Formats: sequence, C-alpha cells, structure tokens
Amino acid sequence: MVHNKKENKKVKTNREKKEELSDYKVLCFNGIPKLVEIHRGRFSSCHTQDFYDTDWNKTDFVQSEDPPSDEIMSKPVFADQMFRLSAMLARGIPHVRIDWYYANGHLYFGEMTFYDGSGFSPFAEGQDEILGGWLDLPQKYDSTTKEE
Repeated sequence: MVHNKKENKKVKTNREKKEELSDYKVLCFNGIPKLVEIHRGRFSSCHTQDFYDTDWNKTDFVQSEDPPSDEIMSKPVFADQMFRLSAMLARGIPHVRIDWYYANGHLYFGEMTFYDGSGFSPFAEGQDEILGGWLDLPQKYDSTTKEE
C-alpha cells in the first residue's frame, strides 16, 4: 500500500492484487537517459531482464544471470514521462540509475543508485566498455599543480 500524504489517500498497488509489479530502471549518462532495464517476474522462477533504448528498441544488452525474455514489449504509455523525469533527476550526474514502478495509472519513483547491481553485476562481454564510453567524467583535479 502506498500512502499519498498530500491527498491523504492510499493507493492500492498491483502487489496487493497479487500481481507483480515490473521494475523500470532508467540508466542515465551525463543527465541523459540512454537505456531502460526492465525486470519482470522478479519473485518467480521466470525472472527476466530486458534492455530497451529510449526509442523503445529492444537491445542485446545482458547483465548478470537474469536472462532476457523472448518477447518484444510495446512501449508503455508512461515511457516518455519516465524518461523526462529521469533526465530532470539525473541533471549534472555522470551516471545514475533511476528506478520506477507503474501502478493504477500512475508512475511511482523507486530510488536512485550510482552502482547498478551494487557494482557486482557485469554486463556481457564488451558491453561494459560500451556503457563506459557513454560517460563524460570531469577532469581530475591535481592538487599538486600550482596555479600561476
């Protein structure tokens, strides 16, 4: 049950209806959403993890032991809103993953994390390098260099 303090009402989520929520995890690089990681069946024996780009094309990214599904998901009605809000939250951050849930016609914020998979879930061979290529890290400050 999610409680909305502002309107003082409770929102019944899909979990309470015994339907599992899908996780939508937007990977942002330099404030720009690039991929959405979608987990379905997380608490079942058929947990899948798919990656879509922001034009909603299924990609071949694979991470950890969770296999991709065999299906192509249609673009959810909330996708553009999710990407727009993710870009706002990610502004000024080199890399962040922003998690969302969708229930009862509403998009719900989950969390922001800087370490997808706690940093222990590598992507398939060569894919970590692709993601790393999307980073634009600031110059390292060298405190030993004297300014003139």
